Amino acid sequence: MHSDSTNRVSQITLPDPYWRYLILFQSWTQLLSWAVAMAGVIGTVWLLIWLFGDHRLILGTLPAALVGGTPSLLFVGKARFSVSATALPEQAAAAAVLDEWNYVAVRGAGQDKQFRQKLPSWLRWTESEVTIGKRDGVIVYTGPRLLIRFMRKAALSAARQAGIKPAA
Repeated sequence: MHSDSTNRVSQITLPDPYWRYLILFQSWTQLLSWAVAMAGVIGTVWLLIWLFGDHRLILGTLPAALVGGTPSLLFVGKARFSVSATALPEQAAAAAVLDEWNYVAVRGAGQDKQFRQKLPSWLRWTESEVTIGKRDGVIVYTGPRLLIRFMRKAALSAARQAGIKPAA
C-alpha cells in the first residue's frame, strides 16, 4: 500500500465507488445547506446591485455565483492515505494540518478517532469529517479530498525533514 518513495506514506486513494464522485451532493443535508447558503449570498448580491448598481448585471451574477460555489462540493468527496504506524514525524505533521484547518476531535469509536470542523452545525457538513484509524500496522486517514492532499503533503515534507531516504 505504501507506494511513495519513502515507503512510509501511501498514495491517495478514493475509497468510495467511482460513481459517488460524479455526484456533486453526497447527502440531502449537504444539498440543502449549500442551496440555502447560495440563496443567501445571491440574494444579498442581487439586493445590493438593485439598490446601488446597474440592474442589467443581476442575471449575470447567477452563473458566476454557481460556478464560484461549486468547488466547495468538488473537494468534499472522500479520499484516503496511510502512514506507517512507526512514522511518528509524518503522523504529527498530518495531525498539525487538522489543527491549522480548525478541526477538533469529537469522538472515538474503538481505534478510530473522528474530527470535524470547529464551525456551527449549520455551516458544517458531515462529509467534511476526518477519520483516523489504525489498520494492520498503518495509520489510515480518511476525509475530504482537499484536506487529505494537504495532510499527505505535510507528512511527506516531515519525512524529508527527518532525513528519510527514498527506498532503493
